[in-house]
Amino acid sequence: MGRCTVVVTKTNTDYWQLVAACGDSTPSQKEISQARYKYLPDNITMARIYPSKEEFKAIPDNICILVQIIK
Repeated sequence: MGRCTVVVTKTNTDYWQLVAACGDSTPSQKEISQARYKYLPDNITMARIYPSKEEFKAIPDNICILVQIIK
């Protein structure tokens, strides 16, 4: 999708996940929302999760991860 690579998966528990990566920079909010609405069903709620500091260190700076949540 443009300068970003987008990967969409559905977990074995039937929840959606979207990963957007943009070369050597972080995906913009506009790129993230475009990917979300282009590749995922509209009737779900997605969120960006911030894990513990240790887990967060393992996520490269150029990646954004969205996960489905139940509201």
